[in-house]
Amino acid sequence: MKYPFALLLGILLGVSGCSSQKKIGTDAPFSVEKPSCTQFASGREESGHGFILRLPLSFKEYEDISYDAVYFRGHILTPMLLEEAGKQVLYCRYQRTPKVKPDIIMHDDPIKEVGNQPPAEKVGKKKFPFELQPAEAVIAYRIDDRIKYVKITGVKDKTPELLPTRPNN
Repeated sequence: MKYPFALLLGILLGVSGCSSQKKIGTDAPFSVEKPSCTQFASGREESGHGFILRLPLSFKEYEDISYDAVYFRGHILTPMLLEEAGKQVLYCRYQRTPKVKPDIIMHDDPIKEVGNQPPAEKVGKKKFPFELQPAEAVIAYRIDDRIKYVKITGVKDKTPELLPTRPNN
């Protein structure tokens, strides 16, 4: 063995790299029944569009649980726990609004372009920690100050309900 130190270092780095990944558990104190995702679009372009993720919960045992985040389709969502018809439902809303570009002054005389702002630097987006299919989500919840993760499968896409139209008089 010519390079025992390099081999030992490679093994140590390989083992320590695996421990930094988030571990998804299979046994949670709750279950999700009929998760759904509903797309929406506002009537005006500047209002944006997005989706609402609805996760109805049923509890196996009661514990003091707080919900930190929901990971779904490349987005990290902030959940809200609401009550609907006597059941607990975890709601997550994602809304994308179009970016408004500022006016730019273009002129032959560079002095008249002084008010233009340089383009802003792009801030690094958080890396999405899970590889999920479109019908999968991960819930990050906290029990006794320990964060745990559970994967949800079978998220159904629902078509948005159409508003009734006024009859012509």
